[in-house]
Amino acid sequence: MVDQEEDLEITSARQRVCRLSTLVVSALFAASFAPRVGGAQVSLESSNLPIMIIDTDGVAIRDEPKIMATMYAIDNGPGTRNSVTDPPSAYDGLVGIEFRGSSSLALFPKKSYALETRNADESNRNVALLGLPTENDWVLHGPYSDKSLIRNVVAFHVARSTGRYASSWRFIELVINGNYEGIYVMLERVKRDNDRIDITPMEPTDASGDALTGGYILKIDKTDGAEVGGWYSSYASLTDDTRFPLYQYHYPRPSEINSEQEAYIQEVVSRFEDVMASDDFGNPDVGYTSLLDVDALIDYMLVTEVTNNVDGYRLSTFFYKDRDSVDGRLVMGPPWDYNIAFGNANYFDGGSTSGFRLLFEVPPTDPFHAPFWWVRFVDDPGFVSSLNARWRELRVGPLATDSVMSFVDSMADLLTESYPRNFERWPVLDEWIWPNVVVEGSFSGEVAYLKSWLSNRLAWLDDNLPLIAGSSVGSPEPYDGSDFLIRVYPNPTPHQFTATISIPDRGGRVRVQMFDVAGREIAILLDRFATESVRQNIQSDTRDLPAGTYFVRVAGASGSAVAPLTIVR
Repeated sequence: MVDQEEDLEITSARQRVCRLSTLVVSALFAASFAPRVGGAQVSLESSNLPIMIIDTDGVAIRDEPKIMATMYAIDNGPGTRNSVTDPPSAYDGLVGIEFRGSSSLALFPKKSYALETRNADESNRNVALLGLPTENDWVLHGPYSDKSLIRNVVAFHVARSTGRYASSWRFIELVINGNYEGIYVMLERVKRDNDRIDITPMEPTDASGDALTGGYILKIDKTDGAEVGGWYSSYASLTDDTRFPLYQYHYPRPSEINSEQEAYIQEVVSRFEDVMASDDFGNPDVGYTSLLDVDALIDYMLVTEVTNNVDGYRLSTFFYKDRDSVDGRLVMGPPWDYNIAFGNANYFDGGSTSGFRLLFEVPPTDPFHAPFWWVRFVDDPGFVSSLNARWRELRVGPLATDSVMSFVDSMADLLTESYPRNFERWPVLDEWIWPNVVVEGSFSGEVAYLKSWLSNRLAWLDDNLPLIAGSSVGSPEPYDGSDFLIRVYPNPTPHQFTATISIPDRGGRVRVQMFDVAGREIAILLDRFATESVRQNIQSDTRDLPAGTYFVRVAGASGSAVAPLTIVR
């Protein structure tokens, strides 16, 4: 039997839903929802997608804290249409809602939202929203610069194809206060939960013994729009010795984590960093394999490389640790935020289908740099061997090109009816929106570009992943090899290449030059004096050079080495 408090809550919610229903139906009879700046009047009567209708009762949504609102969701099941005049079939009640995002919040008129299903006292109300696993925290992601509308979903599909957890999703059409807002992706927020990151809950009283050891969720990310707490690494990034990554507490929250828990998780991560900076980092007994789930790391890295995510390894990066009695190793993931991946970023080589994201050197002027230890993994031959074996396994299975393309097609087909409404509301198909690489002018063109880019990226990784190598420039320990080495990849290359050089000289001039077949110098890629041995990756663009054979030469005080390079068009 429903008690009096619940009865009052349900009655109040239904009164608000009835008022909202009247508003929606009135707008429907007027043939459109109210116009918004930057978009056209759009009529929504029914959809093959679930419909979410939110009413804030005149209160403006803001960027923290959440405001209370009423929501009802219509999802009549597979193969059944959903109408704005249907009774709520998926949710009928109260929510907390706020803006979310960083760059997108500042730049885009189409906002994304954080959503909590709530009781009248603002406590959590756990529900299986739109058929997803029961919880109360959700994200309504509004694709805007991603005109395919599906990049995040494709990334999560790639991650799930490895057998790892990634956010579940549902496409919806969203109405807020009678205004049609377009296509959104409802996502599971990154959170500790049995159906999300399944680690042991932490309590404020957990301060010693096995209880102190987990579980924790940490992240490397921007600090705006969230409660911030954490600590700076004692190791600088590889490409800027003034940048020290900030490890942030995600769970427990900064306001809830106690001092013993803070000290413990900082010590765990610091110990891991010390090992990664040591000569014994690859030792199977005392190296990183005893501290980190290597299989999960490999799957996470492959997702990042497939997507060529410009934020990869340095932003929206999560990792976690369970209790020692369960599994005390650090685990990378889950993946998050890929709307500017898959060739949709016109900076940091984001549009290229070649090049390893892991080895990209972020310019010193950018404030967000990856921790030094990422590239150390590919200095370990055993790790590289395992990485390639896993890639070959996935490529003949869930990440086969035909399989991935089929998934992309299925998601685009799902939006065939609704995407015209979205782009009527947000008419951006013919506009450049930060940070687009291309402007295709149509939804089908955007999907075709995504498929072409992804197909070429998979093929490039097939050819070049066996050649991946790390870079110890700026790392805690210099390279101490005894032989000159130069390797260029990809080879052949249509647009750019990376030269990996290793030089044992501890003094003198180091030059890396490029020559054509007639012996003419085409470019000087590096020219400096070295006071210690050198190991470095050097990237060079070849777009202005004609197709043909070239040679890249590294020379030091005591020797030299040459590698041929073929440029194709």
